[in-house]
Amino acid sequence: MDAVETISVKQVLELAGSGDSVRLLDLRDREEFAAAHIAGAVCIPLSQLGERIHELPRREELLYVVVPPGREAEVVEFLGRGGRTGIRLVTGGLSSCMAGVESGPGDGEVLWEPAPFLVEHAAELPRGRILDLAMGSGRNAVFLAGRGYDVYGVDILPDAVRRAL
Repeated sequence: MDAVETISVKQVLELAGSGDSVRLLDLRDREEFAAAHIAGAVCIPLSQLGERIHELPRREELLYVVVPPGREAEVVEFLGRGGRTGIRLVTGGLSSCMAGVESGPGDGEVLWEPAPFLVEHAAELPRGRILDLAMGSGRNAVFLAGRGYDVYGVDILPDAVRRAL
């Protein structure tokens, strides 16, 4: 993997405040995350990253990552093996910039998005049942189910279907 850039908490907050899309993954454990995290961050504890890798955005999308201290090299290697190229490690403690930092469990945000074509045309779909063939991790199925559709997902890989449940 190429050299990974670092970015400070303050810089991430400035980017978010400027309207830039900031996908922020916090790999600390849930207790640390609940005590203080950057607003909008998604918590996936490092111990769960391997089984929840499907929740990350597309490989080419820029991802800002808060890493438990001393685990940076491990995270960079793991994400690099998965083909991730756009990684920025967030450095510095959260106490260095309290504006934009919040506490609590987070509000259920996700890092992924459904297919752009689906988002663009979802309003044109008739109400009723939808079949998502080759659903993968279920991003499109979850998106549609959240909008009130009765969605059935099918995939050749049983673990993909389990992830989407």
